[in-house]
Amino acid sequence: MLQPLDVGVYRSLKSYWQKSLDDYMTHHPEKPNMTKCHEILNPAFISSLSHNNITNLQTFKKAGICPLNHNLIAKEATVPSALTDAPLAAPEANETWVASQSTDHFQKEKRFQSKMFK
Repeated sequence: MLQPLDVGVYRSLKSYWQKSLDDYMTHHPEKPNMTKCHEILNPAFISSLSHNNITNLQTFKKAGICPLNHNLIAKEATVPSALTDAPLAAPEANETWVASQSTDHFQKEKRFQSKMFK
């Protein structure tokens, strides 16, 4: 099942990213590195995350979500998960679950043990 952001925003980001990368490569013969990533991605990010792209209700229609269109949703996406006899994985030694005092939700909190702080 496609998510509206995949249809309306991320597809646009991919297109703008390619254009931005092409523009960069046209003006800079050297291979882009990680320090140039922000310079290349920023224009694409700003263009694709426009108010129009985010609030466009057509993305929900194209995704088959609103109004619900069963023809646009793959049958595999609506099939219940298969059951398995595999046991649940044990939590990692450095991972704990802590109940939040301020909400009824559980927050996953990773605690990293480091020899530096012992």
